[in-house]
Amino acid sequence: MTLRVAVQMDPIESINIAGDSSFALMLAAQKRGHEVFHYDVGALTLDENDRLHALAHPVTVRPVAGDHFEKGEARRLDLGRDVDVVLMRQDPPFHMGYITATHLLERIEQETLVVNNPRSVRNAPEKVMVLDYRRFMPPTLVTRSADEVREFMKLSSPSEPHESARMRLPRKERYIIEEDWRITEPKWRLSWRTCWRKR
Repeated sequence: MTLRVAVQMDPIESINIAGDSSFALMLAAQKRGHEVFHYDVGALTLDENDRLHALAHPVTVRPVAGDHFEKGEARRLDLGRDVDVVLMRQDPPFHMGYITATHLLERIEQETLVVNNPRSVRNAPEKVMVLDYRRFMPPTLVTRSADEVREFMKLSSPSEPHESARMRLPRKERYIIEEDWRITEPKWRLSWRTCWRKR
């Protein structure tokens, strides 16, 4: 049976095909004879009749760096009626556009299989969900306070034991999750939400 698969993901033009799992899924679907569509989260529209549409492009993909896809003409798809599967694959940032997309996709779950489940994606952000596994992690702080981070950095210095020393993990790395401020302490590097001590 041929399926129509709509993939909600980041712009296909800019992906690294060597390590992009969404691209691998598209390749696998195409190999099985399914019809694949690509759209960006900004292409979603919920109309006055409560129908969820996406302006999507049929795509053909191939594992050739720099020449990995061909797009057809954009089509307005009713995601509840015109497709069999929606793959929700765009990366965070976890902002209101991302959250709104999860609410919109929930509205078609009685008609179309949505993978991953939008509710689960929304309720299990990767930067916080991992805290359920603290016993496997180095000491970790979640805060928006720069003062809290600086204090944590003192507690986590390699020369001093940390109160979480019961953990049987190397203490060479200390992770700090933050929201939308930046810190520029020597020997520390900060990415989107994670700060760690350089070895």
